[in-house]
Amino acid sequence: LQDKGIVHLIVLRRNIEKTLLSYLSRWDFINIGNMWMWYLDPNYPRNIVDSSQIDSLGHFGTSIWYLCEMQARAEYYKEKLCHLDYVVFHDVDLEELLTKDKVHNFLVGFGLKVNPQNIIIPPPANVSGHRWPLDESERKNLTDLLSSLKFDAREVARAYIARGSSL
Repeated sequence: LQDKGIVHLIVLRRNIEKTLLSYLSRWDFINIGNMWMWYLDPNYPRNIVDSSQIDSLGHFGTSIWYLCEMQARAEYYKEKLCHLDYVVFHDVDLEELLTKDKVHNFLVGFGLKVNPQNIIIPPPANVSGHRWPLDESERKNLTDLLSSLKFDAREVARAYIARGSSL
């Protein structure tokens, strides 16, 4: 790829609580077949994040583990590829891509010349109803749990690499 130019890798992030609520509302981690088709198995031996501590939390814990694993994998690839001068990482939060001006700034980061007036932001298409609505106390418990998590994706990825492990 280096002969063809710059490789841009986008790490697209989203608010963790919103993402977790989305997973819960769609029941994404209840069926193992669904996990194997679209996500990762928490028991896969080459995962970066240890999933053994989430077993008692069921699909809720699996959802949290998956979010942590994806963050760790993004950091893993940054560590593995950061020495390549033809690879550029772009960290962007999904919320940063909701207006024409913000999308324009994002595209300019790739060296593209785009007229902001030509940018079309489609309406949300992957919106599902909440099959599992949380009441106020459950929502507070979720918020408290997420804010109490001590997880450093970069450190976890570096430790994984330092052990000689690879994906």
